[in-house]
Amino acid sequence: MAKVVGRIGLALFCSAGWIFFTRALVRISSGHAIAEVMYAAGCLAAVGVVAWLRYTPAGREISLVNFETDWMGTVVVAMALVGFATAGFATVSTFLYGHGVGALGGSAVRGRAVADAAYAYYVWHLADVVPVLEVPKTLNWTLNHPFTDVAHGALTVAYKAMVGLPAAFAVAKLVTRWIIEPQVREAPLEPSGSRACGAKRRS
Repeated sequence: MAKVVGRIGLALFCSAGWIFFTRALVRISSGHAIAEVMYAAGCLAAVGVVAWLRYTPAGREISLVNFETDWMGTVVVAMALVGFATAGFATVSTFLYGHGVGALGGSAVRGRAVADAAYAYYVWHLADVVPVLEVPKTLNWTLNHPFTDVAHGALTVAYKAMVGLPAAFAVAKLVTRWIIEPQVREAPLEPSGSRACGAKRRS
């Protein structure tokens, strides 16, 4: 157990660095339409490729890992999808807002502050994906510049579906591996002789 937890912790640490990198590229590309389009398209294409490799039979055929036991891979894939999707959607929103599509609440923002607001907007909704914990409410976290238009509402729904389903899959796999499977293995088996005697008595 300790070894598995250590591996997952290492995966989370390494994935955090990748998320910070994709976050930085959102700011760097902001204000440059071609760079924004290329970066957003690259991020969302990466989401599709990673999801295909991990979750489809055809993709798993060319993978070199055992998806039934590779728990570090499960965590890394989930974090990669979160990083790519968040960066991609934040870049799309930055591009749209720069071209007159969308409305931001709060005081006026310009330049890279729009990219910061867009990224924070999607991270807030990522934290809000877990309904029971109510992370933003528990942390008293409110957005200073939320998007308030219908177009970004639709983007938010797509974003939640894109990151929520893989995250739920990863959590389900980990719970199955750590909780359900050990209980099944430890459950006492009824001796075959007692089952036979019971069947004779019933007959």
